[in-house]
Amino acid sequence: MLEQAQYERIRRILPVLQNPDPQLAREFRQAAYFARLPAGRDVFAEGDEPDSIALLISGVVRVYKIGYSYFSAFTGISVAARRAG
Repeated sequence: MLEQAQYERIRRILPVLQNPDPQLAREFRQAAYFARLPAGRDVFAEGDEPDSIALLISGVVRVYKIGYSYFSAFTGISVAARRAG
């Protein structure tokens, strides 16, 4: 469950929470949690079945695809990088 200050921080940047239905706000606060992740940590990998949604509040996220090519055993293609905060 989010503390009030954490909820307010998310509410300012997430449009659906700016004027939410009270039940939505309550359910969001009860189900959501804050996590600080170290640099380089994978949040999701291709093929994972999601059980949550990650919201980037501050920091940098890089989205990439790992694949294989005819000429090398491994290729990592960076698709996008995004900075928040």
